[in-house]
Amino acid sequence: MFTVMIFSSEEMTHKFLLFLLFALSLPLSSVDGVEILSKSRLERCEKVSESDNLICEKKIVVNLAVPSGSSGGEASIVAELVEVEEENSTQKMQTIRTPPVITVNKSAAYALYEITYIRDVPYKPEEYFVKTRKCEPDASAKIVKICERGRRSTANILKLNGDMLLVLKQRNKEQRRGRKEEKKEK
Repeated sequence: MFTVMIFSSEEMTHKFLLFLLFALSLPLSSVDGVEILSKSRLERCEKVSESDNLICEKKIVVNLAVPSGSSGGEASIVAELVEVEEENSTQKMQTIRTPPVITVNKSAAYALYEITYIRDVPYKPEEYFVKTRKCEPDASAKIVKICERGRRSTANILKLNGDMLLVLKQRNKEQRRGRKEEKKEK
């Protein structure tokens, strides 16, 4: 969204309401058009000294919305204020002798994402998980027996953002043999 101020020439001494007719030219990229969000009355401004200060009696404030292109490339739009309408009349139009030109140049948009380094992981990390909704807190043993038991050697259940994750751990042969031997000794 852009706010553009256009200052009238001294020839326009009457109060006018703004009526814009835009002549659009699109030199490089295709853009659908400019949307006028708001407009103001015509006020007259004079620059009487070398400073940047203006003494304004009449000026035009135009609030524009310029759509972005789907390609993300640069877009340029040129608009020209051609006619104005008198304050007390809706029919009387007056052509501006030297029409002010509005040029809007847009550059490509960029998105920046913050990346946070946590740590290096040795070897090749692997994660085994099965996404399921069967392991709800009120689920019975008939639905999923592994969830109700909750043995660490068999499975871990994690709850993240409302979804239940059943994290399976694979036992190695040594753990299996060690448990079988413990059972035999008892």
